[in-house]
Amino acid sequence: MTGSLLARFLLRRSPPPQSQFIFQRGISQSAAERTKDNVAAEPPVLPPFDYVPPSYSGPSGDHVLAKRREYLSPSIMHFYKSPLNIVEGKKQYLFDENGRRYVDAFGGIATVCCGHCHPDVVSAIVDQTKKLQHSTVLYLNHAVADFAEALAGKLPGDLKVAFFTNSGTEANELAMMIARLYTGCHDIISIRNSYHGNAGGTMGATAQSIWKFNVVQSGVHHAVNPDPYRGLFGSDGAKYARDVQEIINFGTSGNVAAFISEAIQGVGGIVELVTDRELKTPAKVETLHVMDQMKELGVLIGKGGYYGNVFRITPPLCFSKEDADFVVDAMDYTLSRM
Repeated sequence: MTGSLLARFLLRRSPPPQSQFIFQRGISQSAAERTKDNVAAEPPVLPPFDYVPPSYSGPSGDHVLAKRREYLSPSIMHFYKSPLNIVEGKKQYLFDENGRRYVDAFGGIATVCCGHCHPDVVSAIVDQTKKLQHSTVLYLNHAVADFAEALAGKLPGDLKVAFFTNSGTEANELAMMIARLYTGCHDIISIRNSYHGNAGGTMGATAQSIWKFNVVQSGVHHAVNPDPYRGLFGSDGAKYARDVQEIINFGTSGNVAAFISEAIQGVGGIVELVTDRELKTPAKVETLHVMDQMKELGVLIGKGGYYGNVFRITPPLCFSKEDADFVVDAMDYTLSRM
């Protein structure tokens, strides 16, 4: 559905005449190409949903925010000028303390792939918890072996051995360690603007200063990001490949443990918003404004990119066509009033 939503967005989106900023990478027109007929008069309305949450009687958003500031790490941030106090979720929708419904087009940073509290997922969790909540791998239990077998059935070739971890960071840490142990080499090549985690090894592979701390990070070399928009070599793939080869030739012993790269730079960002096409000035403030305004319409999206000027739209799989239409219409409505 994410691809379908993006396709709809590419087909329908064009900046309004009064807009101060511009979508880049081929999905925008000049402001002069917009007409008043394109601007919606009324805000879009959320698709109907057959569920009303019970009244909430818990702590208010202000109380929760105060408690977070007192007891949780200051590194934990929140979106929006007025933070959203989410108290319940149902499939592709979230509900705040006042019972207001929002369509979740962010998907918990792409981690809520099946939606919130999906009945099939909840039922499986409850059934397993009633039988056995935790068991060390030193004892036998069929559940983890059955899961590994089912997963292997979806993989190609001889990829059939699983090692389960708790997060992407932990998975990448393990992959880097295995590669180094197997090859006997220490050097790893990563790509600039990438994000692979924030632990000891993966922080070295990550190539954005905003996600790195001033600690020792050894053995990772960062090749130029093959980005047609901001990349050093534009769309010339051969030059990017040559850069990787030169890193191997002149930055390592000639042998490397691994090359690590995202298929899509989810944190680094894909489609950027800029205020100037030639200077490529990031529209950071405008991005935050659009997020706030879309929240008021009932749409929750995220942001990313090194400059904070990229929308992150990763809805759960239970997202409907009506939801996709609503998100696109909400984006149109918001941008038309910039």
